[in-house]
Amino acid sequence: MMTPTILVVDDVDCICKLLKMVLEKAGYKVITAENGEEGWELARTTHPDVILLDVVMPDISGLTVCKLLKSDPTTKDIEVVLMTGSSLSEAQAKKAGARMLLRKPFSIKTLLECISSLTATKCLVTAQ
Repeated sequence: MMTPTILVVDDVDCICKLLKMVLEKAGYKVITAENGEEGWELARTTHPDVILLDVVMPDISGLTVCKLLKSDPTTKDIEVVLMTGSSLSEAQAKKAGARMLLRKPFSIKTLLECISSLTATKCLVTAQ
């Protein structure tokens, strides 16, 4: 089985580095992007299994990036997890196409459970 790839998109460098370190230690391949536009481009060129996408970024919001990804046939099947410290609702996240919403600050345990459930689902679908 191939190692799942996670794309982390957050404009805060220390958050990107921390998430990369934690996810790599858990056995995932990790790519990072520092803004919405770079994240969108990397999603289209690398086709990660899961995207951890910050909602509030200086260029394009995570909600907009999520909508763009879900409207593109080449990226619509990528699982998107929105991360936010704002008052974004689950309904707004789902409407944009996100599979899950993680509220900052979240625990490492919650993050890993979230990623594990999404990559396990994807592996089952691929295997059938």
